[in-house]
Amino acid sequence: MRSEAEYNDYLRKCIRCSFCQPVCPLFAELREESTLARAKVRLAKDFSVGKLQQTVRLKELFSLCLDCRACESVCPANIPVHEIVQEMRGKLQNVSSPDKKLYKTAGAVLTRPRLARSLASTIITIGNKLNRGGNFSLTKKVVPLARQAGEVFPSITEVPFLKGLKRSNQAEDTDQKKKVGYFVGCATNYFYPHVAQAAVKVLGKNGYHVLIPHETICCGLPLYSGGEHQSARKLAAQVIEQFQDLKAEVIVTDCAGCSLHLKEYGRLWPDIPGSVEFSSRIQDISWFIVQEKLKTGPYPVPWNVTYHDPCHLGRAQGIYAEPRQVLTGIKGLNLIEMEESNRCCGGSGLFSLTKPELSTRVLARKLQNIKKTGTGLVATSCPSCRIQLERGIKHQVVEQVVHPVELMAKTWDEGVNK
Repeated sequence: MRSEAEYNDYLRKCIRCSFCQPVCPLFAELREESTLARAKVRLAKDFSVGKLQQTVRLKELFSLCLDCRACESVCPANIPVHEIVQEMRGKLQNVSSPDKKLYKTAGAVLTRPRLARSLASTIITIGNKLNRGGNFSLTKKVVPLARQAGEVFPSITEVPFLKGLKRSNQAEDTDQKKKVGYFVGCATNYFYPHVAQAAVKVLGKNGYHVLIPHETICCGLPLYSGGEHQSARKLAAQVIEQFQDLKAEVIVTDCAGCSLHLKEYGRLWPDIPGSVEFSSRIQDISWFIVQEKLKTGPYPVPWNVTYHDPCHLGRAQGIYAEPRQVLTGIKGLNLIEMEESNRCCGGSGLFSLTKPELSTRVLARKLQNIKKTGTGLVATSCPSCRIQLERGIKHQVVEQVVHPVELMAKTWDEGVNK
């Protein structure tokens, strides 16, 4: 993490130019100065010198950020606004607020993978049944959370990817097996196992032996973003230890948020043994496919598709071209670019759960841009974005959301791509 001197230096750099105003998705909806980056930098500065105290209102103001980093892309002073927001969320974590128990509970649960799996499945199952008219004898505090989780998140698959995984993922059509590690994130494992299956298929068809840990451990990004920094640190140490014995020079992941946060371990916690080296091995799977010149299969995928840039892949990591190169490299696939493809969809991890109404308002603009393309097939490289975009199915704008690697995997499927 940055030193206190570096942090304070950034707090002094803001010139209040207002460049952040026209690009902030939350300001577009709320039209409130407090949503802007310049306001948050000023609040953090005042807090640092004792002009402001820890209050519920201050905590709420710092929760109003999607971490989309649009403000950073136009900031002439190059202020890392997301770091300031996350630092303040950490300092305000003990202030009572509607979100406090959620993040505290998540921190206690996610650091215990087996408990996390069981509890998440229970809450979302209850939520799905509640939203279908079911009835449960639950406390008033549990019902709203479960109901909202059931509205936002898809049902957890009966067979998570790692549960159904064959431990030996042998490379195909090669005598010399290349090894690659694969970090399977929570959402991919529990909601979208078919994405992981597609990733393993593409890698295997290109001669790679895929090395995968036996159990999913959360990368910690939702907790870190919510101010639970110590719990996030514990998860980072667990993840690093999990991959130590796999002996893979490169570790890929299909999740934009996971790849971003895994790459940050070395900067955030250099004192964790192996964190810097571990972070240097992380690659987004589309980036890896393009850099290693992986081949597609023999069959075409004659569909129209549009692509949504996840904030954590595009602006945060600078990966825009590679997912598109994966898509345009698929025979028969026609990529139709949408307007404002890199504008935030409003999902932002748990934001859609804690602030559903505001999240939906941000999503509306994205759905309008998708509708203009004339295709209902949307590709994206982030499961959090996917969850959010799939809400567009209810509005009859989106027909299906996929990961680019899923479409690439279909090039080995004869007779199904019509």
